[in-house]
Amino acid sequence: MWDVCVTLLLLCASPAVGSPADRAAAKTEPPSSQAVAAIGDETITMAELEVVASERLARVRSEEYAIKRQVLDEIIERRLLDREAQTRGITVDELLKKEVDARARSVTDDQVRAVFESNPGLRAGKTQEEAERAIRSSVEKFRLQEARRAYLSGLRERAGARVFFSPPRLTVAAGNKPVKGPRSAPVAIVEFADFQCPACGRLDPLLKHLQEAFPDKMKLSFRDYPLPMHRQAPKAAEAAFCAGEQGKYWEMHDKLFDNQTRLDANDLVRYATETGVDTPRFQSCLESGRGAVEWQADFRDGSRVGVSATPTIFINGRMFTGVQPYETLSAVVKEELAAAASPGSDPPRPAGTERRH
Repeated sequence: MWDVCVTLLLLCASPAVGSPADRAAAKTEPPSSQAVAAIGDETITMAELEVVASERLARVRSEEYAIKRQVLDEIIERRLLDREAQTRGITVDELLKKEVDARARSVTDDQVRAVFESNPGLRAGKTQEEAERAIRSSVEKFRLQEARRAYLSGLRERAGARVFFSPPRLTVAAGNKPVKGPRSAPVAIVEFADFQCPACGRLDPLLKHLQEAFPDKMKLSFRDYPLPMHRQAPKAAEAAFCAGEQGKYWEMHDKLFDNQTRLDANDLVRYATETGVDTPRFQSCLESGRGAVEWQADFRDGSRVGVSATPTIFINGRMFTGVQPYETLSAVVKEELAAAASPGSDPPRPAGTERRH
């Protein structure tokens, strides 16, 4: 029975086990000092458990926050719409038709045709008329969402809506690679990704777009997390590191993402030549194993803070897994900038230190 209790700490070794006096004493202890297990006379407290488990629970807590934040935003928006509709003496549906549906930009035939002609894949298994009808529906839906988002943003601003619900954060180091962006930028993004991962390839242009939108406000670090099923990813990570030794890290980074299906040894050497590095020196670095040491350190650090899939990014320590919509990423950066600029709020926790080449 003891072995089971050690395994099921919270179920079997709760403070409720023991004499009435023990249970009474436990009720007066702060939760962090309560014992969750014992080995002879030695106890393990909730505080100790939390310290050891906190980083492994990072993903769960981030997901919990995301769900609660989504629900909180829905509550705020519903109440704002109710208040505005009541003020105008109309229903919420009437309000949305007037302020959202009527203001959404219409889709012209020329725009639909331009999308159809520039995306041959949309024609698969459809007539041109069916494909254009699907394109029109998709674009109209997007523009309605865009109009609703803009309208609700205006309502929130006019009402002075504020959110005090703080996201969970981890201190995540930038690693031993060049950092893109100003050292003093208030928003630090640390990305754990894999050069052979298709989802990472889709995220890359979104992060570039983000840096273009906030050129002086954010900095980006890339850390390698090659997944076991991507056999060429480790050597690609080493190639980026070796190019970085010659000041061409980001150039090689971009080459690798632009050519995710062509990452064999000959390809890596060719990309090195195209980026302008000294090829013999690059090849010597690849053979030395120095790059392997670097990506393995990145992998260990990522696992330690809860990374198990790619891409995973940390925005000032806030974890996001998978390819997030650009609107989501932009909104988070704006939240972090607002928090940094507000004298009455706690500044975002640093996302770790970085070393530059």
